[in-house]
Amino acid sequence: MKNSIRIGLGLSGGGYRATAYHIGTLKKLNELGILDNVDVMSCVSGGSITGAFYGLTKDDFETFEREAKLAVKKNVIVAVLTSPWFYFALLIIIFTSYITLKLHTVFFILWIILFLFIQFKVFPVSNLIIKAYDKFFFKHRTLNDLPDKPVIAINSTNLESGRPFTFSRNKMSDSFYDYPDDESEPIRFKSKIYPISNAAMASTCVPYAFSPIKIQKRYFEMGANYSKAHPLLIDGGVYDNQGIHKLTQKGNRYECDYVIVSDAGVKQMSSRNVRNQFILLSKTVDVLMNRIKNFQMSNGIYNGDNTDKRIVYQSLKWRVEKSIGSFYDNLIEGNISSSIWQYHKITEEDIDKKDENSIVQKLKESINYEDILSHSPNEDEYKIARSVSTSLWTLKDRQINALIKCASAITEIQVKLYCPELINKVSGLYD
Repeated sequence: MKNSIRIGLGLSGGGYRATAYHIGTLKKLNELGILDNVDVMSCVSGGSITGAFYGLTKDDFETFEREAKLAVKKNVIVAVLTSPWFYFALLIIIFTSYITLKLHTVFFILWIILFLFIQFKVFPVSNLIIKAYDKFFFKHRTLNDLPDKPVIAINSTNLESGRPFTFSRNKMSDSFYDYPDDESEPIRFKSKIYPISNAAMASTCVPYAFSPIKIQKRYFEMGANYSKAHPLLIDGGVYDNQGIHKLTQKGNRYECDYVIVSDAGVKQMSSRNVRNQFILLSKTVDVLMNRIKNFQMSNGIYNGDNTDKRIVYQSLKWRVEKSIGSFYDNLIEGNISSSIWQYHKITEEDIDKKDENSIVQKLKESINYEDILSHSPNEDEYKIARSVSTSLWTLKDRQINALIKCASAITEIQVKLYCPELINKVSGLYD
């Protein structure tokens, strides 16, 4: 194994559910001795809160875990709804609506149309959430306060370019500004002074709920073309909700050889209750995001020919008890690299004969399955974890603990199944 091997961790979106779930992923990776060797954390939406918060407290994992648990008990939504600015904006909207309706119905209709055009100026919800993030999580810290290792990459989606816009300690940009189509001078940004709370808000900016994030000119490097750029940022999950794109894209600064993906998603596609445009838009976005995820999985974990990278995927939707059966199915279908099944002492004869009993037994012995099962979540804990919403509403202890337990167990079994050599060799990667 080469000494320059790089390990990446993708933390998916999913509001506070994802924020708490990824605590469990980090906890297990810390126990396995992998976390300190992670080079890049590619974070999206709720995962950005976990990733950035970990980056600020990484030298003491117990402190990180304790404070992160406390933080997700704080209610961002209530902080917004009780903000003086919220009441002021609401009062203006109600008063103006009342006056225009009193004058004439036509004026009221014109006011509604006008409001739709200036909604984000009159009611910039995202600015209030930034203040809540600052208070609850980031305490006025900037990207410069994040560590050199792991690189914390906070991903958003740029409406100006249609590409991912990524924030990190040493760089914030997307390829649209790095390599302009007209081959003009690249446009640079001042990452060192950019607030983490703003970056996290851009990453969590659900497009049909919050106002898009603009990057103010004081965060631009003054160059010939800086005035031409107008980034408008929304939730990173619109482009890639698992954070895997940056970790696998050839030649980019965040590319890694080993990639572990922590997915807090549980949503099933459904055509029920599509009663208005808002719900239709939401479900349309879900379809697009699900398609991207399926494509990434088929080209990563479920691709036996992929010897270039090791990709380990785990999800809140999955159960520990079914992981070995899923591995067996993928093995028989030729979706597991030979180096992986050989590590588990599985032979070609086992595969040719489809000797399920022998293969399953070898896998259980290889990963110490009974031990993993002994600290896996029970049925009630699965139900509690999966019922948590993706909002920024406060979580209860039982929800937090269930999410952490689910993530911890599925992380352990998936890493041991799909990337077994990493645990044994990780201590020697950076000697």
